[in-house]
Amino acid sequence: MNRFARSAVFSALVSCLAAPAMAALPDSGMWTIDGELNGKPGRGIQIDRQSGLNVIVTYYGYRTDGSALFLQAAGRLKDEKIFEGELAEYQGGRVLGGPAQNGEVAQVVGPVRIVFDTETSASITLPGEATQLMKRFRFEDHLSRLHTKSFSYSTAEEMVRKVTPGTIHIYAKDGIFRMEEELVNGGSCFYEGGLEVSGQSVNSAGSVTCKDPSTRPNVHSYKVENLQVDEYGVLTGRFNWSGWDTAGNTLSNTRTVVGICRSNLEPLGAKACLENGHSFYTKPN
Repeated sequence: MNRFARSAVFSALVSCLAAPAMAALPDSGMWTIDGELNGKPGRGIQIDRQSGLNVIVTYYGYRTDGSALFLQAAGRLKDEKIFEGELAEYQGGRVLGGPAQNGEVAQVVGPVRIVFDTETSASITLPGEATQLMKRFRFEDHLSRLHTKSFSYSTAEEMVRKVTPGTIHIYAKDGIFRMEEELVNGGSCFYEGGLEVSGQSVNSAGSVTCKDPSTRPNVHSYKVENLQVDEYGVLTGRFNWSGWDTAGNTLSNTRTVVGICRSNLEPLGAKACLENGHSFYTKPN
C-alpha cells in the first residue's frame, strides 16, 4: 500500500474508531447450523447486511421430496442483535437460459427469529423447529495474517493525538495466543492466553506481565476481541486491560486498536500479512 492510500485508510479509521465501540452486528455471508456441517451438501443460511441494521436472510434447504428449496426474509435488526421476519417461497422467475420473467411469492412458510450473540454466533428458530445454535461458516484460515507477524499500532485516541506508535509481535496458533508489546517509552509487556477463532477475527483472554510495572500500572489481565488483519494489511481490534490499584479497587480500560503490518511499511516489501493459510477448497498435497 502506498503512503497516500495508507494515510487515507488511517484517516477513515480515526474518524470512526475514536467513538465508543458499538454492539456486535452479524457478519455477512454463509452461516451453518451447529451439528449439520459435515463436508457434504446440506442446508445453510445466507445473511446479507451492508454496514447497517437492515438484513436479508436466505434459507437454502430441501422439501420432503428431496428437491431444493430457497426461502427469503427481510427486516431490520432490533436492539442491534435480534432479527425477526417471515420466510417466503417464490415461483415463476427466470430460468437458466430462459427469457426475462418476474417471480412472485408462492407462499409464506412461517416466521424466523435469529438472536445474535456475537458477530459470528447466534441462535435461530425456523418454522416448525426448535431453537438451534448457528455460526458463521469459516472456509478460509486468516490466522497466518497474525501468526509470527509484527505491527506498528496505536489506540484510536493516540492516533488523534499523533502519539508515536508502539510495536506488537503476535503468536497465534494451536489455541494459544501470545503477544509481546514494545512501547515507545522503552517498556515492554508480555501477553498470554487462550485463542478463539471467530469468523475472520480472533479473541483471547489471559494474563499480562510487564518488564517494568510502571509500563502499564496496575494491569494484570487482558481481553482481546475481534482482532483481525484485512486485505490491506490493516490490523483492528478491541483491547481491554484490567487489574486493581493498591487499595484493591478494580480497574478496567477498553480501547480500539489500529495498526499496520510491519512487512508492508516498504512499498516494494513482502506482503506477508496478506497471505492466507489452509483453505476449505484447497486439497492437501
